[in-house]
Amino acid sequence: MKSSRLSISLLLVPDGFQFHVPPAALIAFQNLFGIAVVFEEAALPIPDGLERHVVRCFPKQGPFENQQRRQDQALIEFHQKLQGVQNLICFWNANTGIYRIVFSVPMRAAPKLNVTFRDKSIWAELLPPTKAVTQTAELRFKAVGKSGVLKTPQAIESITLDAEL
Repeated sequence: MKSSRLSISLLLVPDGFQFHVPPAALIAFQNLFGIAVVFEEAALPIPDGLERHVVRCFPKQGPFENQQRRQDQALIEFHQKLQGVQNLICFWNANTGIYRIVFSVPMRAAPKLNVTFRDKSIWAELLPPTKAVTQTAELRFKAVGKSGVLKTPQAIESITLDAEL
């Protein structure tokens, strides 16, 4: 009796996806997605002489023909989902000392930034956008004092984003 071929599939699934049959393995990225390993008997015939070769199958077309989100909206939604919030998010990077603000909604144009630190001798230095698309979704700045860029987190009293209507 000839043994049947086994297919190993890697599936990208939404967070909380319910499988009919549990996968062999699941790596879950909470609030985002999961990567599942599924074993199943192969349904596609393999041409004679190629049984021992690796077979790769790719869909010719996905479920959508057009982009479903603008890039700035996707960036915002990604960070909101990751953090489990629906409003503005402020990060501080310990390696670079750079603050990053992800807006709660895409802006029509990049807003003006005003940051007030508890220590009045510190000011914010706005950084250029990393990509043109990010200027309506986020901004980055450094805390600067008399000795230069500060690589320790600074107490912030207020952040104001002034957007044109």
